[in-house]
Amino acid sequence: MDEAEQLQGTRGRILEELAVAPRTAHDLALKLGIQESAARGHLGRMEERGLVVPTFRREGVGRPRKRYALTDAAQELFPKKYDLILDTVVDELLTREGEGYVSALFADAAQRMAR
Repeated sequence: MDEAEQLQGTRGRILEELAVAPRTAHDLALKLGIQESAARGHLGRMEERGLVVPTFRREGVGRPRKRYALTDAAQELFPKKYDLILDTVVDELLTREGEGYVSALFADAAQRMAR
């Protein structure tokens, strides 16, 4: 299964939810409107493919709750959007410090990179 296929359908929606925070199969089933057994099945297959990993956390009395989290490999499926972050930071610097400051900052950074 290629990257595009992994981010489609129910498994893609599960990966998107886990990108926000680790979740239980029960939580995912409620959020996605599917049976908990279906969520567990998807999670099991995604665990076999190295996309999710179970973690256990004690929450009060009783057995620890099993939550699923993305592996590093699964996190790499999502775009990083560094360009959006950089644009936002530059806009903020322009607003706070002005064009002269930003130009000097980029000139200094360019010189450092050239070395």
